[in-house]
Amino acid sequence: MRRYVYSPATQEEVRTVVFILFAALLCLLMVTGCANGEATVWSASNGGTLPGDPGQNYSGGGGDSAGLCVNRLPGFSAQESEFIEEVCILTNQERERQGLPPLTLDVKMSEAAQAHAVDMHTRSYFSHDNPEGESPFDRMRNLGIEFGYAAENIARGYPTPQDVIDGWMKSSGHRANILHSKMKRIGVGYHRGYWVQNFAD
Repeated sequence: MRRYVYSPATQEEVRTVVFILFAALLCLLMVTGCANGEATVWSASNGGTLPGDPGQNYSGGGGDSAGLCVNRLPGFSAQESEFIEEVCILTNQERERQGLPPLTLDVKMSEAAQAHAVDMHTRSYFSHDNPEGESPFDRMRNLGIEFGYAAENIARGYPTPQDVIDGWMKSSGHRANILHSKMKRIGVGYHRGYWVQNFAD
């Protein structure tokens, strides 16, 4: 016969339990953060999903990379401008690790990305399409941006550029957008925890 006896926990046991609970909460937050990212791929030339892209992605119609990432678009706060440039630099570092050429930060594409980040925050939604049904590619075309291939990544809740890039790189769809060999230009938007990357050839 077994007997179970309750005894008060020691301080060491309490510390261990608190540590385990904290670690579990941290893991949960990381998983939730990763789940908040979305990726869309669009190709004007093939009318179908690009090979290797997951079903949530939609299709239809080397050097000094830091020098390519200067934000020349006015109207950004100091933090927004810093974060935009850092996302561009980190994106190019990921591309260069794979032997791909760096992207150039495009003023008009950043304007589209920033407007979408602000709109998602202001109207409390999280989607590639705005509530009126306007797609990332509609927004780019409305600003006169021409492209054959284009893509968009969005995310929210990541505190730093490194965190959001790490989150995107852990997702096959986002990673495919960042490492797409046809892309030459990038636009980046950031506003109060909402992140947007636009890509085009």
